[in-house]
Amino acid sequence: LDEAAKEKQLARFLEHIKRQKVVALDDLAMEYEMKTKDVIDHIETMEKEGKLTGIMDDAGGKFIYITKDEMKQVASFIKSKGRICIDDIVAQSNRIIDLNATAA
Repeated sequence: LDEAAKEKQLARFLEHIKRQKVVALDDLAMEYEMKTKDVIDHIETMEKEGKLTGIMDDAGGKFIYITKDEMKQVASFIKSKGRICIDDIVAQSNRIIDLNATAA
């Protein structure tokens, strides 16, 4: 692939993740004809560049896309409560973070 084609593929890759919200890394690798390691590298690069935010679930082999707004809401909740247990963070995160895929 030439440079323009690579950029176009990475843009589709990014939009796919954002649309699906939860993606299996192996499935993403197959769909975009990459090695799983390359998928992880691309996701990590996009996170560093600020194009993507989320959580890498190494144990489950998934990436969970979390919008910046969702992250801000979780952070705001934690700041407003001060001392907080992990169960409360999980419960509030489950209310804030939408894991449903969106239409293309």
